[in-house]
Amino acid sequence: MQLGVADKKVGYEKVNQTCLIAKSHGFNYVWIDTCCIDKTSSVELSEAINSIYHWYQESGICYAYLVDVLISIPDQLSNSR
Repeated sequence: MQLGVADKKVGYEKVNQTCLIAKSHGFNYVWIDTCCIDKTSSVELSEAINSIYHWYQESGICYAYLVDVLISIPDQLSNSR
């Protein structure tokens, strides 16, 4: 499959891997804060902050991507940004 421009963008691999993991757990959709919230819009950001607890509460599962934690070294979790 040729993806073109999308697979060269910063953050593509995070989105791709999230989708693959969610699919393997039986989910058809994902919500990714860094992609789905327009942080340049103060109105949208404010609405998101006020709604985020409800979104997470209603989710089937929450994944956290911690760029500075290697899965092979779990004790790094306490030192994550």
